[in-house]
Amino acid sequence: MTDLHCHILPGIDDGAQDVEASVALLKMEMEQGVDKVVFTPHFNCDEMPLEEFLRRRQKAYDKLMAALPSRIKNNMEFKLGAEVYFSPTLSSIDLAPLCISGTSYILIELPFVNAVKPTFLSDVLYDISSQGITPIIAHVERYPYILSDPTQIYHWVTAGYVIQVNAKTICQGDRMVKNLVEWGLVQIIASDAHSPKKRPVLLKEAYGHLRPDMAKYIKQSCVDVFDNYEIDVLEPHRPKKVMGRWK
Repeated sequence: MTDLHCHILPGIDDGAQDVEASVALLKMEMEQGVDKVVFTPHFNCDEMPLEEFLRRRQKAYDKLMAALPSRIKNNMEFKLGAEVYFSPTLSSIDLAPLCISGTSYILIELPFVNAVKPTFLSDVLYDISSQGITPIIAHVERYPYILSDPTQIYHWVTAGYVIQVNAKTICQGDRMVKNLVEWGLVQIIASDAHSPKKRPVLLKEAYGHLRPDMAKYIKQSCVDVFDNYEIDVLEPHRPKKVMGRWK
């Protein structure tokens, strides 16, 4: 399996706070069958210069690699990425260093706490894709202004963007997320792991909640992103509201 979104690098954001927690999370990943991991610490271009973030990310990565047991290091592949917080200024900065290493995919996080749909969201996502970079919309289930009208997700998928949901939400049996998966509107499941106890990996459990054919498809989509291949997108269903429910 492949985990494209996690906060395992030590001491760089609200994820693993030390190397011990980072190693514990990677042990969980390996025990669940994960052999490819992308480290995606939070980045907000309005709060930190890009160069400073890249320096801190590399320092955290080097620190983890130096402490990582050879059993993990020799059996897993790692790449650097970032969970990039949405900002209208994203259109004007060099996004290449923030993409998953060696790929044209970038993980984008939208506001979700007491938030409304960001101004210029469609324009910025279009500008990013026009640069040959494919946005991956992180944990789409967290945005009430999107879930209130999931046709927006349909339009993103048909525009070539990639949709990610968190393993924990799948495990919790969230009805809307289940629908999004069944409608062919989700291509990626990731752990978004932050800590061994409070926000663990849960990928193996999440895939167990899916139909075998859908689990196989999403696992392959994750590998394709990691290897910088184009995802084979399923024919998406456009949700319609019937008697107050999206179907």
